[in-house]
Amino acid sequence: MLFDRGVEEMEAGRYEEACPPIEQSYRLDPRVGTLFTLAECEAKRGRIATAVARYEEYLKEHAKLPRDKKSKQGDRGQVARRQIDLLHPQLPQLTLVLPPAAPSDTQVLCDGVTVEKSALGVAAPRDPGAHVITTSAPRHASSEVRLKLARGQQLRVELTLGAATAAPTAPLAEAPTAVE
Repeated sequence: MLFDRGVEEMEAGRYEEACPPIEQSYRLDPRVGTLFTLAECEAKRGRIATAVARYEEYLKEHAKLPRDKKSKQGDRGQVARRQIDLLHPQLPQLTLVLPPAAPSDTQVLCDGVTVEKSALGVAAPRDPGAHVITTSAPRHASSEVRLKLARGQQLRVELTLGAATAAPTAPLAEAPTAVE
């Protein structure tokens, strides 16, 4: 039902409405054909980094299929490879870099999702469009960067930490009252 609704929206060219139900259908029933349809929807929606990741995931799952099930997929494997080749040069790449003095427990979020420490300083594909990068560390105010990536753009962002805040102090104990 979700899949059918998504495909109906996709056929009508309403990709913003189409992709979420197809994705939910895939989460509930992870079928390789649904994954391919989701990749196609994301590509048409303009979320090319998401589409490439879905096509790559499709190819991995396709490779695991027995021969008879592969044949039922038709030329989808070839289509997925062509789409990856077509979309790859258009992928925006975003490199997020922390300042050298950043505390080791600094946290970076991109659109609300944690960026792993190993991904900092490395160009990573992102979907075109608006993104919000939040940087936070203990005893520092949070810092936020808003940016917009275009197709094929490569952007390096030097992140900053917010102003240092005072370390929390223990509450003062009340002095005992004198008893007479």
